[in-house]
Amino acid sequence: MFIDIAGYTAIMQRDEQEALKLLNQFKDTLERLTPKHQGQIVQYFGDGCLLSFESSTQCVSCAMSLQREFNDTRLSPVRIGMHLGEVIFQNNNVFGDGVNIASRVESIGIPGAVLMSKSIRDQIKNKSDFQLVSLGSFEFKNVEEPMEVFALANKGLVVPDRQNLKGKIQVPSPDRRLQSTKMIRFIAGIFLGLLVAAGFYFLYQVLREKSDSSQLASIRSIKSIAVLPFSDLSQLQNQAYFNDGITEDIILHLSQITGLKVISRTSAFHYQGSRLTIPQIGMELGVDHILEGSVRHVGNKIHIVVQLINVKTDAHLWAETYDRELTAKNLFAIQSDVAKKITTSLKGQLLEEEEQQLDQKPTDNLEAYTAYLQGGQHLRRLDYTEIRNAITYYERAIELDSTFAYAHAALGNAYALASTDYGGFVPEQGFKTAKEYGLRALSLNPTNVVARTLLGDILFWHEWNWQEAELEYKLAIELDPNYVGSRFGYAYLLSARNRHLEAIEQLERCLELDPKNPNAFSNAAWRNLNARDYPSVIKCTDEVLKMDPGNRDALVARAWALLYSGQTNEAIEVFLEHGYPPHRGYALAISGRIEAAKAILEEFHQQSKESYVPPAGFIMINMGLKDFDEAFKWMEVAFQDRSREILLLDGYQIYDDLRGDPRFEAFRQRLDLAPWNE
Repeated sequence: MFIDIAGYTAIMQRDEQEALKLLNQFKDTLERLTPKHQGQIVQYFGDGCLLSFESSTQCVSCAMSLQREFNDTRLSPVRIGMHLGEVIFQNNNVFGDGVNIASRVESIGIPGAVLMSKSIRDQIKNKSDFQLVSLGSFEFKNVEEPMEVFALANKGLVVPDRQNLKGKIQVPSPDRRLQSTKMIRFIAGIFLGLLVAAGFYFLYQVLREKSDSSQLASIRSIKSIAVLPFSDLSQLQNQAYFNDGITEDIILHLSQITGLKVISRTSAFHYQGSRLTIPQIGMELGVDHILEGSVRHVGNKIHIVVQLINVKTDAHLWAETYDRELTAKNLFAIQSDVAKKITTSLKGQLLEEEEQQLDQKPTDNLEAYTAYLQGGQHLRRLDYTEIRNAITYYERAIELDSTFAYAHAALGNAYALASTDYGGFVPEQGFKTAKEYGLRALSLNPTNVVARTLLGDILFWHEWNWQEAELEYKLAIELDPNYVGSRFGYAYLLSARNRHLEAIEQLERCLELDPKNPNAFSNAAWRNLNARDYPSVIKCTDEVLKMDPGNRDALVARAWALLYSGQTNEAIEVFLEHGYPPHRGYALAISGRIEAAKAILEEFHQQSKESYVPPAGFIMINMGLKDFDEAFKWMEVAFQDRSREILLLDGYQIYDDLRGDPRFEAFRQRLDLAPWNE
């Protein structure tokens, strides 16, 4: 296997420090993942690397893992090429046709793709884990016969268009022949034992040099889209939830397409009713294409108009009008058709497995689908009462169609949220119910990303099964790299495990996919708070407050950052004006207003006689009062209740007063927290 960083020369010329950082991350990733697939790093060649494996299956599995890792974390844009052939190891170097052909296959690759010769394909063609697409035959330089090249087409990988492949596949010009002759002589000298590594690096660089910039531009120029909320042209204009649901479902469909960057719902809906032009919106969202549309209801008929627009030129690439009777079958057929035509317009091809996904109908019952959409309208408000309203609608949807997987997943998600500080359900009961609905959703549709993320949340928040939760989050991200919900959950887990840099990387990807979502920036603020990077907390909350000046989560995160940066009076002022009751009680305690803080504690005690009160509030105020014995008492309650707030003992400086106390260290051990580093 050959793998290299695409466009590295240009990056080095532009920013040497950034290039060196990318190179170090590139090597770290290779050295971490290659041994897991029984592979061996043979030799580095500048920003490229040669690897060998005991079998073709291990080689392809490793290539898939590596490319997904680089795509997910945005460490660097890499190309991968593989070939099965004879090699010679001599003096810690490797030679032979196997090496040369692998380097040529890699040279025509593009970032995000995994390419292989027919020799590899023949070894794995009966392996159901791998999906392959033939790119046709290529005439490689100094290879006698044309060779067929295949691309791995699994989820999360890029399948390139043949016309975009610009590596060394043409007959060379006379000047290039002369250069090749010199190179062959040079390599011949290497085979005699002179300057092996330097000569091979020169060959490697020549094979790939010209293709870097054009391929990188090609891969990035046609694969990003935002779907704006459809306008309601109905006479009564009372179908907003229904029209929004159509938009959301098209976003969901497109996010399942390999190689498409799809802006998330919240950022797309930020432009509902906007007066900005399409080019202006596209520039703000960082996309190349915009889909906009309208919906009009007339009796039992529905009229939908959609159009795909090129952001740079403001030109209409494709438009369609649908006039149908309003039935579930017709509605989902329209959504599927729109997604297929967009994919064809942007990528030029639709994989068979993607087409099958797009053709799936979530339900045949229009009334159930309507109830499901109404539930989502309430759940997004994240309010105690609204979550309960959402549960009612989701239960109605399931009553109408017990096989409606999306409704089961959404109902499970509502119960999980209600079992945190958002909803006031007793965690033991709420999470148990949430898991039942999540598992039911997965039994109906194993690829349901909301259900998969929900299972990760439950394993993390309530069952405290770190390893299984991480696996579920990673699987959810693999199923739909554009779904920010799974990345939010995974970032939370990484913070709790003191893996703060990884958590921030996930949030950076969320901000790329959802740049106009205040909650995305708020999440980033909290993860930076856990990492104790207080200037970054302030920057993130600045962005939130530009979009949503009254966002309480952001204001509270900002107050903690101000407090730990030494701006105590400013922090107390924010807590008292914008904080939730526990934060107000804490602010009163640290400012010396002891009786007022205790009065809030008494309110909690009285409220707990009628409904569940999360123990986090009791812990916080007692920490402010410096009553550590009482704080430990409520920490034990939180442990017994499986309250998720206790999972971030290391993430909040408020607990630093307890460090060194044997009781605190005992709690850390019971929670199986990662080692603590100051």
